[in-house]
Amino acid sequence: MLVWSTTVLALLREKNLSIRRLRRMQTGTLYRSKNWVMRVRLVGQPPIGGKRYELENLRCGTCGKTHVAEPPEEMGSDKYDVSVASTIATLRYGQGMPSTRLERLQASAGIPLPASRQWELCRDALDLGLRHVFEHLWWEAAQGDLVLNDDTPMRVLECSIKAKKGEPLREDVPQRTGVFTTGILSKSARRPTIALFFTGVAHADDRGPLFEPRQTAADQPAGAPPPARRQYATSSQPFP
Repeated sequence: MLVWSTTVLALLREKNLSIRRLRRMQTGTLYRSKNWVMRVRLVGQPPIGGKRYELENLRCGTCGKTHVAEPPEEMGSDKYDVSVASTIATLRYGQGMPSTRLERLQASAGIPLPASRQWELCRDALDLGLRHVFEHLWWEAAQGDLVLNDDTPMRVLECSIKAKKGEPLREDVPQRTGVFTTGILSKSARRPTIALFFTGVAHADDRGPLFEPRQTAADQPAGAPPPARRQYATSSQPFP
């Protein structure tokens, strides 16, 4: 759940009316109009806000046992609200804000949120809705008229540790040693361009077949051809 704004309804009571306005309506009856007058006040805040609860801590001078005050119910049991992950995912994967930039912004506002923790929150929230967003984008990308893909070498700490130990990076293809980020652009005249990125021990050709199961009559209009594909040449994936 991504919270964009908060709506506050203010009920106007008769005692709040000024005496001057009441004098003008001595013989009339006031009725509530369906057309409310809206006033908006904007407040600057960091993308991820927070509240700090300071709980009183009492310590026994004899036995040393401590007694901490009970937190309010509104605090909840989880440190991170469900809206935090959706906000981070929207900024990172929807608007392209780097995690390190958001980390610096949060630190300057006094609400630290390390880049590593941002990734963990998004990972743990996959089954709360983020996975469905990605799968739908992947389905939409498969319906494009033109698909472009490119590979860029990438470093992944887990893969680097395995390589130093001489362990295979992929069990199904032990000879694979390259780690790439594959960028895929899907273009169509019926919608905006979709950009998808994958990082792992695979290159574009390994991800290309993922489009094939989705190219069915149910997924596309009747008679629609599969998307044309263009691949940029790399040292590991030259053009034939």
